[in-house]
Amino acid sequence: MLDPCTEAVREGPERSHGAGQRGHWQAVPNLNCARAHAGVVAAAGMLFVLGGRSQVQAVQQVLPSCEVLAPPSSAWALAPDMHQPRSALAAAAMGGGLFAVGGQAARPTLRSVERFDLGQETWSVLGCDMRVERKYAAAAVLGGRLVVAGGLDECRTRLRSVEALDPREGRWRDLALLSMPRSSCGLAALQVIKVPEGAVLRGCKKTRRKLREHLRLRAEIHSQLRFIAS
Repeated sequence: MLDPCTEAVREGPERSHGAGQRGHWQAVPNLNCARAHAGVVAAAGMLFVLGGRSQVQAVQQVLPSCEVLAPPSSAWALAPDMHQPRSALAAAAMGGGLFAVGGQAARPTLRSVERFDLGQETWSVLGCDMRVERKYAAAAVLGGRLVVAGGLDECRTRLRSVEALDPREGRWRDLALLSMPRSSCGLAALQVIKVPEGAVLRGCKKTRRKLREHLRLRAEIHSQLRFIAS
């Protein structure tokens, strides 16, 4: 049985249960609907859960429905449904919108992508599908582009391929292959600040802000992708 309980981690003082650990987990309200293999993304101070798979009396159903938690609200609210039911989808936020990428609807594995406009609160299907159908893929935003990596195709073959969508161009482009096929993995974009002398600093916002103020226009800001693999 699926468990609708959700949790969030919040910053706090160091705890005695582990050296060097910070923060603690705190329960937040349950989802309105129990979901597995949903997409999760944060934007505009809100947390969104998209689609997924639900089970009622041994009958599984792929969901188009979405939920949103907007603090300080203490309850999940229903957001507009996607046009296509999706489970095992990837999700990301970029340019005032949310992206629901690929996934599975019943049997077919999807190449299509939908965008939720946070201002208009409406979903629209993009006119450009991914080059490859993908479920259990990972998505992140890098340099104004939506990057989707790995996953499983229609034949359940694990993928090495990576593709990126630039909304200004309206088409997908292939990126370098992963070093090995991956699915059910995580993907994130990491900002790296390179100083002219060649030193690289990765740290908290305060550190980066001070470095920018010191170097001003001499600093070059780059982005890199980092995988959390499974």
